Amino acid sequence: MKALPVDHSAWTAETDLLPLFHRLTLDTSTEFLFGESLEAQLSALPGRNHKATSYGRGEVAFAHHWESALRALSRGTRLGTQWKWAHNTAFREDRRKIHAFVDHFVQRALSLPQEEIEKGSEPKNGKYIFLYAIAAQTRDPSALRSAALNILIAGRDTTAQLLSWIFLLLAAHPRVFQQLRSRILKEFGTYDAPRNLDFASLKNCRYLQWTMNETLRLFPLVPVNNREAQRDTTLPVGGGPDGTRPVFVGKGEVVEFSLTTMHRRKDFWGPDANEFRPERWEARKMGWNYLPFNGGPRTCLGQQFALTEAGYVVVRLLQRFGELEGHGAWMADQVGDAQEDVGRIEGMGLVRHGLALSDAPGDGVRLRMKEMRG
Repeated sequence: MKALPVDHSAWTAETDLLPLFHRLTLDTSTEFLFGESLEAQLSALPGRNHKATSYGRGEVAFAHHWESALRALSRGTRLGTQWKWAHNTAFREDRRKIHAFVDHFVQRALSLPQEEIEKGSEPKNGKYIFLYAIAAQTRDPSALRSAALNILIAGRDTTAQLLSWIFLLLAAHPRVFQQLRSRILKEFGTYDAPRNLDFASLKNCRYLQWTMNETLRLFPLVPVNNREAQRDTTLPVGGGPDGTRPVFVGKGEVVEFSLTTMHRRKDFWGPDANEFRPERWEARKMGWNYLPFNGGPRTCLGQQFALTEAGYVVVRLLQRFGELEGHGAWMADQVGDAQEDVGRIEGMGLVRHGLALSDAPGDGVRLRMKEMRG
């Protein structure tokens, strides 16, 4: 909250929340994963020095290599079978730096006695360290690195981008913002006197969960995905003149799918599919037409981590701030005719996307917020 000071009128300056969210989630992710936060948020405040971890590198260097590598991976994904063209010398250097950073913590975990690892992997024994929990099951350094990178993507990028889309939508829809804030104050108290801020209470705050569900429906964090068939198989529908016949998928073939398109289909979601309306989730259950974290055996491992952290941050910010004032192209009332229904959300203007492996608002989330603490 120190990154969001207010003036004499209780308003913040116009601030892009996206980099703030990225620094916050990098801190929480590294603390959860390695037992050591990079303290990126504190280091970015005026008069603060960048903190060095036990590895000796601060947030600036790591974040640079991380974001550069994700952009290259995204380009490789779009190139399909020609993915190697995106894995150039710069990408290989980014990858080397990232692996060296993570491997430092992996080797530190592997150097500990088994009893120390087991102690750090049990929440009841104090600080819980995710890497220790994995190390208690396997001593394979490659498996430990892969698990850490998987959680880091969900913990840093996915969570920060979910928060960014939430606040972009709340700024453009004052009714939803006030409704959500009212529920939060009722269930969690004020900023100065909070209560019930735990996992169970966050999950049980229905309007908060509806708001996150609706945000992920309209802006899935991985908007396009694919799967490669490991053997000859058949999809039950999608073929034939009317799309109701089976479709054969041969071993090695890739099936691509657009979650953005599926999440906005009016035959699934009704004529108001392009509206941001959290109340639609009151009588709806999640099914295979809603896959923000994918489904089946490859469901995102960091799903609950991301949702819990995002919910907590939304609660704390709305406890403190009672008004949002948005700035940017996405706040315009009109969009060009070429946009039609596919690229727009009711009540908002043109929204640009910043897509790497996951999707963020392309123009950031520039807001002013008014403090109303109690």
